[in-house]
Amino acid sequence: MNTSLCSSGYLPLSQPYNVSPWNYSGTENVPVWFYNVKSTIVDWVLIEIRTTPSGPYVSRKAAFIKDDGSIVDYTDGTILGAAFTDLLPGNYYIVIRHRNHIAVMCSGTVALNTSSSLYDFSTGLTQFYGGDAKMLATNKYGLYGGDANKDGQITSADFNLFNPDNRQALCGYLITDFNLDGMVTSADFNLFNPNNRNAITSNVP
Repeated sequence: MNTSLCSSGYLPLSQPYNVSPWNYSGTENVPVWFYNVKSTIVDWVLIEIRTTPSGPYVSRKAAFIKDDGSIVDYTDGTILGAAFTDLLPGNYYIVIRHRNHIAVMCSGTVALNTSSSLYDFSTGLTQFYGGDAKMLATNKYGLYGGDANKDGQITSADFNLFNPDNRQALCGYLITDFNLDGMVTSADFNLFNPNNRNAITSNVP
């Protein structure tokens, strides 16, 4: 995955999910030199833990996703996974959210404790609640991109946000930069368009 947001200095030092619709008040942040050293970081993600598929979250935490698709703790940028110190050991559903991609949830409960195994979404559609995900490469799956208005659907409403940014060729940390290269261009439309045609909607209840 693309690390241009990191190398271009566009990634924010603090987690970006403190706005609607997430309204996450976590204080995750990194020092100013962090991205110069951790050059494989793609972007921030928000991890949500639930006890039931449609129930409210019991814990949330912001973390980083790297260019190999792995999620790492924000405190280090290298340690795989994210530590939830406020959770009791038990079986939980894991939701992964990103600011302009469709959220996903694991297909069944995962045992979480102090020595939990890593959950790998990428290995197949059966890893995803609802059995759907974007095929990124042969036998590799991930999140659908293109949800600029953050409503859990990829529709013309997202294009209406994308189009003026594209016409202005904007650069930066932008919700309409679907391929996360720091620029809003036709490459983002090419990522958005098939997902829009297929009316992709999140399966997370």
